[in-house]
Amino acid sequence: MTRAMLHGAALLLLVAATLVGRPAAAAPLSGNIDDLLAPAPAPCGDAVSCLHAALDRSSTGITNPEDALPAMRSGGPRTDALTGAWLIVDEALNLARLEVAPEADPRPVSIQRRLAAENRSEVKPGELRLYSVNTRERARIQLYDRAGRMTQDAVRQASHLLRDQRNHRTRSIDTRLLEMLYLVGQHFDAELRVVSGYRTRFLNATEGSRHGQGRACDFNMPGVSLQEITEFAEATFARVGVGVYPHSGFVHLDARESTYLWVDVSKSKKSKYRARPVRDRVSIAKDPTMHGPHINEELLYQPVGAELD
Repeated sequence: MTRAMLHGAALLLLVAATLVGRPAAAAPLSGNIDDLLAPAPAPCGDAVSCLHAALDRSSTGITNPEDALPAMRSGGPRTDALTGAWLIVDEALNLARLEVAPEADPRPVSIQRRLAAENRSEVKPGELRLYSVNTRERARIQLYDRAGRMTQDAVRQASHLLRDQRNHRTRSIDTRLLEMLYLVGQHFDAELRVVSGYRTRFLNATEGSRHGQGRACDFNMPGVSLQEITEFAEATFARVGVGVYPHSGFVHLDARESTYLWVDVSKSKKSKYRARPVRDRVSIAKDPTMHGPHINEELLYQPVGAELD
């Protein structure tokens, strides 16, 4: 099953690259940007190997297909084709990683705790509730099944609601970010009102933006202050980006390699306060999102407002 999915992802890469109308060629190539549009030489093993094979054939120094977009702006439809091909592969890889991720360490809870969680007034166990303030779409996503496994369908649903609102392009959202959003919603027993999720790089996201990587979300929550959201995120997650935008009325949350915190009190798009690196308040070992996308019963049936162990 897992191997089939990985080979399926590899096939998607080859098909997607073919869609842009370029034939395969032998490596190495001349270094022209167009080289990125050719499919990887076959056979190349699994999906990850195929993806890297396609990139390594170019001497341009480009390591991500999306980085080629500025140089390809004059290509018109070709630019859209390249981005579309990359997003197809990206989704296949994201969902394949979800399938091969190990189960969470079992931590069974009492029947009383299960019943208390299932009788919540708002958000049920395993559920992620999202509302897009731009499209006015509302989704009650069963992110986790009763065994605590994040499901492929749930990732697709969340990715659709968190799509780029300018061009309606969808990118498969990072599973760690989804777990972070889930734990925030469960802690406050409330819906997340999404201001911005995925944004297309070089169109409405900068090159290094986590929004462009599908690893960031801007949101607020009814009845919950921005400070409360921020304090919970800082005390719960390691290797996280947390930004507060009081004038705009939202918190930015992203998954990253080093923790950064910032407050933007400017009323324009240009921030007056730069992000600053800080030491994590919580260790990597205690951050539940650092151990894979699947969770145990202890997190699945977490009491509202409780501190995560």
